[in-house]
Amino acid sequence: MPLIKLLGKKSIDSHKKVLLTPYFEEIACSGKPYDMGFQQGKRYRRKIARNDKILTETELFRKFVPHFIPLPFLISTAKKVLPIFVPAILADEKDTFLRLNGIADGAGVNRELIFLTQALEIILDHIPYNMGCTTVAITPGRFITGEPVIIRNFDFLNNFRTFNIIRKSKPEGKIPSMELSFTSIAGSHTGMNSEGLTLSYNYGYSKEPVQARVPLTCHVQTALERFKTTQQAVNFFLNKPFSSGAILTICDSRGNMVTLEGSPTKKALRYPDKNGLIINTNRYMTDEMQTANIPGDALFDRNMPYGLDKIRVHESNEIRANSIEKLLNSTKVLPVDTLFKVLSHHGDDNNAYDNCTCRHLPIFHTVASAILFPKRKTAYFLIGSPCRKKYHKYCF
Repeated sequence: MPLIKLLGKKSIDSHKKVLLTPYFEEIACSGKPYDMGFQQGKRYRRKIARNDKILTETELFRKFVPHFIPLPFLISTAKKVLPIFVPAILADEKDTFLRLNGIADGAGVNRELIFLTQALEIILDHIPYNMGCTTVAITPGRFITGEPVIIRNFDFLNNFRTFNIIRKSKPEGKIPSMELSFTSIAGSHTGMNSEGLTLSYNYGYSKEPVQARVPLTCHVQTALERFKTTQQAVNFFLNKPFSSGAILTICDSRGNMVTLEGSPTKKALRYPDKNGLIINTNRYMTDEMQTANIPGDALFDRNMPYGLDKIRVHESNEIRANSIEKLLNSTKVLPVDTLFKVLSHHGDDNNAYDNCTCRHLPIFHTVASAILFPKRKTAYFLIGSPCRKKYHKYCF
């Protein structure tokens, strides 16, 4: 009898935080790249049309744009400039370019708007307070079912909360995958393909300037469509120049897991620690990346709202990582309950704030979450806050 059945109530499917009927922001896209984009754009036509309004209403942007420059003017200028560069940047990523064009046509909006939203992940790197995110890779020996597990919380701007989606991609002649993404982009930040390859992308707090290169979410999607193993994905990313700081968690169905830390000029690999864990927030942990890391004593920019200018950039990264390590190392073999405990954790004082895994700040929230089982090729996705919502099961 399969181990998962013998575990009975210890199975994730029987947990009160799981619903077995998928619903919500799910979309299935299939066919050629343009067709897949068109299907996505058509499905989210109304939401995509609101992107312009949301961009101009995003408070964090206003904080870092001189008051004498109208934000709508700045956004309009960006949309005029991006079409000049995007085709050149995506010259070797034709599938991504076609998918973006399909999204625009399906949504009935100008390509400039779609180019801008796809490039937003790079633009946001200029703002001295990235949105965070937490990813943890757990080796088979540490989890109760003896299989690898990846857990992930995605933190982003509040204004964009409704634009998060769960997407199933079935590209013609390539590997199907399921991902966490946005209504207006071709890439994804978290996903698993039908071979079990699992990828997760956190921002890396790099002090290096960003570069006009292919956004990392696009590379994540490409890797999901092409590769079966961790080593194949690692080789792919090592040969791709990064646009900004990034921390990638990669695992395959055999439990081979690694973190690739990268910036526009350098990359390094990090493997599970002695406790069988890789805990990723937004700070580089490898020696090779420390010259790119924002210094540990650096404070946020003085223009930051909500008193953030008085705290260290890495304070949340350090406290979150230490808290997760404490939770996960409290027992030798991790039960299912611990996964949910980590993802919905509000700190030792149970006060949802910046230095915990499930974050609730005025600027941004934890807006999506995932529990991924590469061996059984099954994902549990949630749109919203892990402390309030339930996960939904997705299988190939």
